Amino acid sequence: MKRYAIIPTRESVEDCNFPMTTVGKLNQFLTEAGWEVFFVREAESMLGALRGGIAACEVTAEDYVIFCHDDIEILNNIEYFNSIIDAKLRDPKTGFVGCAGTALVTDEINWFACSRK
Repeated sequence: MKRYAIIPTRESVEDCNFPMTTVGKLNQFLTEAGWEVFFVREAESMLGALRGGIAACEVTAEDYVIFCHDDIEILNNIEYFNSIIDAKLRDPKTGFVGCAGTALVTDEINWFACSRK
């Protein structure tokens, strides 16, 4: 099982690797957390970026994939971040986990519920 982060971006290669930019911080965090970060540039759409990234990374059904915007910041520490994703995706009933829009992610992984805490 591999871990991929597929991120559509219009940012330069330099910005994606510079830890003082938002996208650079995201790249650094995910890389340090053990995810292979793959930036998709010049995609016609988000779906096109996802499809292109999946094909380029040769993703298999056993792999974990993060598909996210390039302007997000992950506020959890690496261990907690990975433990939440691992716990949820180990459940055979779960095929997809999504979260957005909160400064707090709990074991529920429900951004709307988390934002109310």
